[in-house]
Amino acid sequence: MELIVNENAKTLIRELESTHGAILFYQSFGCCDGSVALCYAKKDFQLGNNDVCLASTDGIELWTHHSQVQLYKDKIFHLSIEIGNGNEYSLEYGCGMHFVFL
Repeated sequence: MELIVNENAKTLIRELESTHGAILFYQSFGCCDGSVALCYAKKDFQLGNNDVCLASTDGIELWTHHSQVQLYKDKIFHLSIEIGNGNEYSLEYGCGMHFVFL
């Protein structure tokens, strides 16, 4: 698995880190929003024993539950941003942009 972060996403990440400290991404598989990239401050998000780091690059980590690893085993994650608010549980909510995996 590989994580590629485009420049627009890196800019938003740096902005969030300046306010919240180090961040991580969690590839959700919830019922409400389906599978989305959720961004959390590392200090506020408790990883569990069943969570696995899928990929990391330049200090940016992508985690998910171990039950999802087989679904992503050959995936290249391209992290980008889109205009508009995304999931209200994600750190970037309210800034007019949201993270997406392409």
